[in-house]
Amino acid sequence: MNLNDPFANLAESYDSWYETPLGSFIIKEEEKILRDLLPAGEKFLEVGAGTGWWLRRFRYSEVVAIEPSIRMLEIGKKNAPWARWICARGEELPLENESFDVVLLFTVLEFVQDVRKTLSESMRVLKKNGILIVGILNALSSWVALYRRLGDKGTEPWNRARFYTKEDLIELLGMCEAEREAIFLSPNAIPPFEEADVAGRRAGNHGAIYVGSWRKY
Repeated sequence: MNLNDPFANLAESYDSWYETPLGSFIIKEEEKILRDLLPAGEKFLEVGAGTGWWLRRFRYSEVVAIEPSIRMLEIGKKNAPWARWICARGEELPLENESFDVVLLFTVLEFVQDVRKTLSESMRVLKKNGILIVGILNALSSWVALYRRLGDKGTEPWNRARFYTKEDLIELLGMCEAEREAIFLSPNAIPPFEEADVAGRRAGNHGAIYVGSWRKY
């Protein structure tokens, strides 16, 4: 176990789950809601860019990727070499004020030490009228119940994760400009996943993913 980097031992195989039938369905659903919310712009920052998965799917003229895990960053550089990669924490962004049109944090707050500071830093580097997109693993969902159980057993990275709700984000950032939810099927769903997801939504399940957008005024 790497005490400083919970993703060090996971980096090599991190994206492989998206190649499974369930993983493929989930990542496509996540991409749909991000495409709905991500605005046009020239300068784009992703905080916690990981292996560069989203950087390969959403193209902007100028891209900066912040990633604290050295191993994840090394892989990310290979996957998205056009981006400027910086090894740093979300709480201390080595970037100038009001530099970006769009800032994305997707399932990142779960693993930072100081959520308020991370969001404050993201807003600081955002231009006026720019958009902050924040995606979280919904603390009320059945997926997070699974992740908490894995964390209780010491499984990385869930043993160091903290989870939040839409209401937590609103308390921290105020009312959002737009929002989306995704992944209503349970972790043990069986194919066809599209039907399982519709059934989960109809049953009133909480979406595993919540994404909101906030404009800087």
